Amino acid sequence: MDIRRIDQRLRAVAAESAGKLHWFASVGSTNDYILHEVADYHASVCLAAEQTTGRGRRGRRWESAPGQGIYLSLGWDLRGASPSGLSLACGLSVLDALQEQGVRCVTLKWPNDVLLEKRKLAGILVELGRERCVIGIGLNVTLPEFAARDPEAAVPWTGLFEHGYDIDTELLTATVIANLNRDLARFCREGFAPDVDRWNTAHAFHGADVVIVAGEQVQGRVIGVDARGALCLETGQGRRVFHAGEVSLKIPEPGQDER
Repeated sequence: MDIRRIDQRLRAVAAESAGKLHWFASVGSTNDYILHEVADYHASVCLAAEQTTGRGRRGRRWESAPGQGIYLSLGWDLRGASPSGLSLACGLSVLDALQEQGVRCVTLKWPNDVLLEKRKLAGILVELGRERCVIGIGLNVTLPEFAARDPEAAVPWTGLFEHGYDIDTELLTATVIANLNRDLARFCREGFAPDVDRWNTAHAFHGADVVIVAGEQVQGRVIGVDARGALCLETGQGRRVFHAGEVSLKIPEPGQDER
């Protein structure tokens, strides 16, 4: 991956000026770098060919081997806006970027996954620091080696290459960054509410029977997400609402009772 080409493509596709790009052949965590090492963090981006301590939601390790994916983090000043629904809005930014590069059958999985043909292609990690927010994106160009030994995966993993996509990763990276800049500016003004309908349409499991793991396991049918990004589920005990920081969504095993 060539940082100069990414910068050139970013300037070409971005409607507004993006922040500084920080590039590393290897870094512990792109999120940590933006959170702790960048003073002028707003719209600044950290990109790495490899992360040695990359992570996903709930502290799970995200293995980030050289050349296997796109690993980036973007810092943002929310300027007092509520972060509710932020990871969902960023999922739409990544989905749009993939579709703009000709990738088909891309959907979303609540709260922070991007799927390709219902397999996990990318994950989003939003972290809030003191006076700053960072959005981390990990997107698989090829299938990660650890995918076959991930017993906690709610859906199987995949990469772009496994579906026949050999695309310009520098252009895809620049498009993701440009889309995040555009969409985050809107999010700070309007919140997640304007994106609710489009997100529900893109949700791979909208209307499906699922299992929510929140200490206990709750089965129900997905109604949709609300203006705060919370998942609404119709269960045998009535409607319940779940927030992203608390739970995981999984698909029932064959033969498992619905709701």
